[in-house]
Amino acid sequence: MDEFQENRSGMFYLVPETGLWFGTYTNIEVAPQLGYHITDRISVGAGPHYSFYQNNNPYSTVNFSTHIWGFKSFTRLSIIREAPEILPFYLFDELFAHIEYERTSLENQYFNTSSYPAEGRFWTDYFYIGAGISQRIRGYTAYSILLLWNLNDSFNSLYRNPNYRIGLSIYF
Repeated sequence: MDEFQENRSGMFYLVPETGLWFGTYTNIEVAPQLGYHITDRISVGAGPHYSFYQNNNPYSTVNFSTHIWGFKSFTRLSIIREAPEILPFYLFDELFAHIEYERTSLENQYFNTSSYPAEGRFWTDYFYIGAGISQRIRGYTAYSILLLWNLNDSFNSLYRNPNYRIGLSIYF
């Protein structure tokens, strides 16, 4: 085990989250987050969130484009840190639990319910819970794969359950 794996307490890391979807809708997303290891097993992080969203559905009566913004924060708990030493095969380095809160501003005219006026914006909250695996690439860089479930899934939810993510973490 090297110094990076042995003690991550007090280390910062950057998660340069981006997303790009094309099809019946277009979503271009940028959500960089700064994480910090409180201990070897617990890390927290936060950052802004921005999306350009466009409905291209040919069967929809309303096609539109809008800007979505907000912020995210997360907590991760490392369940297994040295998976290759425990498992009989080498699949990943770390298994972790992930909890995330996201607050997003949406335009009423595109994402409204009957209780909102047609103009202006409203805030909606997402609470995600799930797990992920992390694999160190080399040096202070690792990729992760997460499976998350939105506990506040509603009509206004931008993402359907479950939510899959593939990410990159850069430690410094």
